[in-house]
Amino acid sequence: MDIHRINPTPRWSDITVFNGMAHFVEVAEADTRADITGQVEQIFEQAEEWPATRHASSR
Repeated sequence: MDIHRINPTPRWSDITVFNGMAHFVEVAEADTRADITGQVEQIFEQAEEWPATRHASSR
């Protein structure tokens, strides 16, 4: 199976897709003092925003 890398850099890719599962490299940036629930919510928000910003930037 192939590994699909999105926005690869020499150290990591923003998203790596393998075997139908996407692995995200994200850091909770909005509120660094948030508890684990808050950090996970931030990361999900970033993941949801990514396709929209990617699509807009490719126009």
